[in-house]
Amino acid sequence: LLNNAGYKDTITEETIGFVIGPRLNAVGRLDAASLAAELLMSDNAEEAEFLAEPVEHFNQERKDIFKEISDEAVLM
Repeated sequence: LLNNAGYKDTITEETIGFVIGPRLNAVGRLDAASLAAELLMSDNAEEAEFLAEPVEHFNQERKDIFKEISDEAVLM
């Protein structure tokens, strides 16, 4: 997840709350949360990288939806 997010800094509670958390949450909002659970439970680096890709896509979709709704709200 952090690689896909381009995150290179030290991992802190803020990293979990503002980088990892939203990505995992996006999966549950837009699809089945089981994908996020599989990713967290994986003990295989290759599998985790494979599972992290769609998680990143769901997060981007979440951001796009939020922007669209925000833009519409501003126009009201």
